[in-house]
Amino acid sequence: MKIFINNQEVQTELLFPLSWAKLVQELLKTAIPANHGIVRVVIDGQENFKVISEEADKPVPETISTLEIFTKDFKTITSDGFLKAFGLLNQLKNEILKSADLFRNGELENAAYKLTAIMDAFKPLIQFIDAIAQSYQLNYEKIPFDQETSIAAKIENFSETLKVIIDAQEKQDYIELADTLEYQFAGQMELWQQILQKILDQINS
Repeated sequence: MKIFINNQEVQTELLFPLSWAKLVQELLKTAIPANHGIVRVVIDGQENFKVISEEADKPVPETISTLEIFTKDFKTITSDGFLKAFGLLNQLKNEILKSADLFRNGELENAAYKLTAIMDAFKPLIQFIDAIAQSYQLNYEKIPFDQETSIAAKIENFSETLKVIIDAQEKQDYIELADTLEYQFAGQMELWQQILQKILDQINS
């Protein structure tokens, strides 16, 4: 297997079998620049970042010919991540309102499909703020959102809304579901923008 880091081939002794997590640990020690994180993974010409984000415990296939890894410094990764997150929230609010209208109008198949896409799009945001907390050693319980609540408490409130959405789906109460999406979930996208800004301010302080 040929391994390239930022287009530069690196020489490393790999002992198979090994997991993707073990491979990344080895490269972090020997080949990846300090204070850098991985932003892209290309396996035999195919983008495949999920092998380190979702499948890290799986074994690395010995049949791979070329592994290309691209990194950026943490400051750049953080800046890019916040820009993408703010843009994502703007898009999601419109999609949530569309999903609510579909449920209210009885277009259940299209509504469910759109809601699933929304939830899938939201997962990277949760992963991002978790990664930020680890990278910058932030404790969201100790970072105030306002005078009365912490960022952690606001995130917990969001989790409660997700439970209401799931319960309404399970009960097939599509009016309640539409109302929750329109009057709570969509509005919480603006809340999330405020949460992100508070976290960004904390990092830059």
